[in-house]
Amino acid sequence: MVFDRGGLEMWERVESRETEEGVDTASITFNYIIRGSTSDLAVKKHLIAQTALLYDGMKRESASIKPLGEDWWEGEVRYTWKEAEDKDDEGWPKPSYSFDTKGGTFHVSHSIKTTGTHSATGEPAPNFDGGIGVTKDKIDGVDVIIPKLSFQETHHFPLEYVTADFLKDLARATGKVNSDTFRTFAPGELLFLGASGSKGDSDVAITYGFEASQNNAGLTVGNVNQISKKGHEYLWTYYTDQADSSSGATVNKLRAVYVEQVYEEISFTASLGLPDHVTPKQRKSIMRKDRARARNAAAGA
Repeated sequence: MVFDRGGLEMWERVESRETEEGVDTASITFNYIIRGSTSDLAVKKHLIAQTALLYDGMKRESASIKPLGEDWWEGEVRYTWKEAEDKDDEGWPKPSYSFDTKGGTFHVSHSIKTTGTHSATGEPAPNFDGGIGVTKDKIDGVDVIIPKLSFQETHHFPLEYVTADFLKDLARATGKVNSDTFRTFAPGELLFLGASGSKGDSDVAITYGFEASQNNAGLTVGNVNQISKKGHEYLWTYYTDQADSSSGATVNKLRAVYVEQVYEEISFTASLGLPDHVTPKQRKSIMRKDRARARNAAAGA
């Protein structure tokens, strides 16, 4: 049986208004005593009606009651504020970026320069043109640390846009290098490592991974100079037995250097749909046009 005195009364408690303040959050809690009804619904409705939706820029987050006996209740209203997420003009989360410049390991067969030669027999030491770890049958070389940059970008797309075809296109672009300038990197310098995504309430967050390697038009390996190699091309060396003029010995020396393309080149702008500085709406339109253009070109090939 619901008991009602004919009107509810509410008082703010002395220990009310406990406040917390942070860099990007704030909260305040109001505590009340309510009397006049045994109906929890009536008491809760009264608590909400008697308190404001906003307080000092904070929004009412919760309103709760606790029975104390008969028609007495304890009420609590909590207001909170949290700094809004960083969003673009359309309300979508802005892209986020991360990077790693920890050096990579590269196996080299020749040094930049031979800085010391010491003969054990008193005869002239063979000249291996910078070869490292030369034996009769092979050149061992050595692993060295080289500059390496990898980075990731996370972008948000409408749920309806991330279709099976969209995911297939991302998968097909994995393991390709850029044929056009992309994110200021020259053609051949960026390798697409693939993407991963997670579905939210209204969008899909997709993280794109890239690895950068600088193009070089002036490489030197042994006595071969001015070697041109794009960042993700593969360089290998061929050796033969040759007469060394300084010592008269026949030694295993560099015969030729080869540069091989091992990754297919594609337009990252057209294939990935991530040109610089566009809104999600613009990006969606660009991706539609670029993908249609690519399909039309493939059909006409």
